[in-house]
Amino acid sequence: MTEAEYRVFLRYLFERYIRPRLRTMRRSHGYEKFGEPYSHLVDQAVSAARVFRFNENDYDDSDIFGTFTAERLKTAVEDAQNSTMWSYRGAEEAGFLDAFRDHAREITAGLSASHLPETDKQIVREIGAVDPDLEIEGLVQVARAELERRQREGLTLEVFEQDFQSAKEAVQKRGDVQIPKKKIRWFKGLGQVSTGAAFSLANLALALGTLNLPVSAETQTWGAFTSVLTGLGTILNGIGELRGE
Repeated sequence: MTEAEYRVFLRYLFERYIRPRLRTMRRSHGYEKFGEPYSHLVDQAVSAARVFRFNENDYDDSDIFGTFTAERLKTAVEDAQNSTMWSYRGAEEAGFLDAFRDHAREITAGLSASHLPETDKQIVREIGAVDPDLEIEGLVQVARAELERRQREGLTLEVFEQDFQSAKEAVQKRGDVQIPKKKIRWFKGLGQVSTGAAFSLANLALALGTLNLPVSAETQTWGAFTSVLTGLGTILNGIGELRGE
């Protein structure tokens, strides 16, 4: 597909799979009034991402319990889990996952950072990215590779509550100094899932029309579509780290 054809394809997917579900979601859940809770979930994801990505700056993983209290880490794990599960369930209910399952090859083949709306730059700024454009480019590359891998290897797209259990146990034990690689994996994985959740939740809210932001129709349709899937791919990559895949 050419770039123009790909964008038309994305609009088709949104109209075919997503828009009818959004109407149903608004009617059944009262999502016209759901802006505040959705904003809270985005804030949860961003807050967790800032904690678990802190070592990208001037810290080392070994500083984690010297920098954050166990209580703060426990809250961050819970925020990451809660926002991730809401993100996954929202993507499922709104039809994004069905669209991907039916057209995974075509979607991943053309996905690029240019398809994500400008509003996504604010999200990556809030999680601490110094270069938003570079961050978004990296997120898209990681998400696309993960979605392609899962499609190729027949891996599930599901996210489960128990995926976060090892991280909770690591916090309760104040880390695992005997097996440092395990500590790094849950730290890295939670940084990815919370970043992906922030992306997916913010753009689900845009698609639902629950965030009062001055965005174009494209941002609320195929722009939101590509961002939700980028967020999902990032979440799944992080889940893979937590599962040890």
